Amino acid sequence: MFRFIRRHWLPIVVLLMLTVGWNLTYTPTGSMEPTIQPWRIYRCIRWPFMPEPERGDIVLYRDGWRIYCKRLVGLPGDIVYIHDGIVETPDGVLEGPETQPPGTWNLGDDEIFVLGDNRANSLDSRYAETLPKYHNIIGIVLL
Repeated sequence: MFRFIRRHWLPIVVLLMLTVGWNLTYTPTGSMEPTIQPWRIYRCIRWPFMPEPERGDIVLYRDGWRIYCKRLVGLPGDIVYIHDGIVETPDGVLEGPETQPPGTWNLGDDEIFVLGDNRANSLDSRYAETLPKYHNIIGIVLL
């Protein structure tokens, strides 16, 4: 047994990383273009090994039975404003393409606000009936 582990330690470590802490995944839509191209495979680090998600991170989160890949814009307790095509958060104005529709979102203690980088072609927090939950974040994308 030990001889097998000593001889094959690298594949065993890689297999453990992929099954426990790392994940290879893809985005089937263009909602994150130009940052992530459709059907491109990328790495993400999964809970419990991921650091605390920060504003600007690209996160994977579960909403029902679907998994989405979006940019984290609003953290729990934030107020997010969209007006005149720009996005304002407590940290300032978010860089990126013009964003519609206008609105104000007051996030609860467990809610997050996510946007796709391709804002014209992204089903995200602007159109959701309920906002994704902070505890539903399952990973951070590593580019």
